[in-house]
Amino acid sequence: ERVRRLLEGFTRDFVDAPATLDQRLATDDKDGIAMLAHQMKGSAAYLEAKAFCRIAERLEIAARRGDSAAVTAEAGGFRDRLVELLAAVNAITASFGPAAAAADGDVQKLITDAKPLVESGDYAAMSLLEDIATRFSSGAAQALARKVQACFEDLELAAALDALDALERLVTGTGGAAP
Repeated sequence: ERVRRLLEGFTRDFVDAPATLDQRLATDDKDGIAMLAHQMKGSAAYLEAKAFCRIAERLEIAARRGDSAAVTAEAGGFRDRLVELLAAVNAITASFGPAAAAADGDVQKLITDAKPLVESGDYAAMSLLEDIATRFSSGAAQALARKVQACFEDLELAAALDALDALERLVTGTGGAAP
């Protein structure tokens, strides 16, 4: 389960990284390029993606030096390997099948803990709601978890609670998913 969460977190954190790189290249934002390469290198190291980390390090160094030619030379390979890495991480995550944590009491406890925070509009609910959403790789439960997040972010607290109740019923098997 920890591996799944690590991989899902990597994808969640860096799914927009190729577009971010493109934007920073287009605006010649070398500081931003260096920061992105540095963040990616650190996170990819946890995945033992050594070849990617070497490319990220070269890009980071070139950007920090302000070497436009080297940044341009390294950016294409960095972007290509990044897209490949994200695809590989997604494939590995998908091979795990449905999240095991979704079947145990862990998700129920998170939902129970989140309810009063959602009801009161407490921003601390955001962390719990994200944790709940990452427990599901797809399907109705994930869709409901994302709906709870969206409603809460839009300050539609009653709708967020309704969706959270529906998610709880789905997880516990005590009713359908429809709120």
